[in-house]
Amino acid sequence: MIAYDIAKRAVRRREDYRELEIIGYDVSRQIKVTLRDVQLYEVFMKNLLSAANIESVSPGFDRTDRDKVESDLLTDAAHNAKQQAEHMAKGFGAKLGTVYAITQQGSFHNLVTQFTIGTGGRSGGGGGGMGGGSRGRDEALFVPSTISFRKTVSAIYKIIPGDNS
Repeated sequence: MIAYDIAKRAVRRREDYRELEIIGYDVSRQIKVTLRDVQLYEVFMKNLLSAANIESVSPGFDRTDRDKVESDLLTDAAHNAKQQAEHMAKGFGAKLGTVYAITQQGSFHNLVTQFTIGTGGRSGGGGGGMGGGSRGRDEALFVPSTISFRKTVSAIYKIIPGDNS
């Protein structure tokens, strides 16, 4: 568990879009918890969402073997890109030469597997995403049954013309 610095924000009385005297403070703290067993997730989230003063929750999912999975996906995507290029070149009676450029899409750095759960709470608070508002906190619990990752590779090859005789 990692606890970040405490943030304090003055709450001011407002009148005609002007901020007047301070009437209180919002104090918050971000806490990051890492669960090593996904089986604990549902019980943990139910307990967390039933706790007082929880304003928003942003669960994320990752894999302990992420580097290997990413490497395997990249290798497969590169192989598929080359096969597709070979089939296209063959259709024109040509062959592939050297590769000039390669690019990839679908990085783990921007995890598609992040979810936000707003639990309602004070006005002007964070939250957003799933849940919040008039829904109960148990309804805000979202457990994905599967998570898919993918990689895409694009390549530019030199085309070697075939013998057109």
